[in-house]
Amino acid sequence: PIVSRHVAASTLLRNPDGYLPLKDLTSMLEEAAIATGRDDFGIRLGLRGCVADFGLLGQFMRNAPTLRVAIKDLMGNHFRHSRGAALYVHDETDEQTLGYMLLADSTSAMQFSMCALAFGSRLVLELTGVEPERINFACRAPTVSINKHFPRSELVFESLQYGLVYPASTLDTPVRGANPARRQVLGLAIERYAALGSSDLRDVVRRAIVQLLVDQKLTASNVAAHVNMHRRTLSRKLAQHGTTVHT
Repeated sequence: PIVSRHVAASTLLRNPDGYLPLKDLTSMLEEAAIATGRDDFGIRLGLRGCVADFGLLGQFMRNAPTLRVAIKDLMGNHFRHSRGAALYVHDETDEQTLGYMLLADSTSAMQFSMCALAFGSRLVLELTGVEPERINFACRAPTVSINKHFPRSELVFESLQYGLVYPASTLDTPVRGANPARRQVLGLAIERYAALGSSDLRDVVRRAIVQLLVDQKLTASNVAAHVNMHRRTLSRKLAQHGTTVHT
């Protein structure tokens, strides 16, 4: 009944290569939480995720030498699986944060964002066996306790960001069972996969801005370098879309 109320989603779910509009997806998750009476619905759904859910990309990540490389693989291809959201990495002296941010209005995306964090924690655990020492939620605490889902992690609510916080050097942890030869073969398939299409330039720039904001290196020149373009070339291409780096 929930899906049927969203006409676009109902149609797109029949297409394995289709994209659900973020507005529909966030609304469906919020409605599902209400319908089930489970304020932790997003968490429960996210914890069902696994690396294999990413298909070819998941296989590529599973054979990465380190978690950092696997996350880089995911960030570079994230737009193929989720449009309207961005992953970012924040390296500090004593901890490392894997963050998640919606690029559009997120006032009703509590369940979606919690789902993303739970899914992310499962991916890291599957690849390395490491659990987050802290999980930051930029929302209120659910009415249902979720501590049992993350018994070894400190949970912080109403944070400034959604993010999984790990001990320093976690990103350099080797991926368990990685096969370099298998990754090399998969790399060729990934290249053919990438040639099938790319993200909208505006979306690429938004994702670059998120990472540069976190790194406190946000300038128009750095945005251009991040997307491998000259600043004037980027400005010209964005102008064709009726926008600029600053807007």
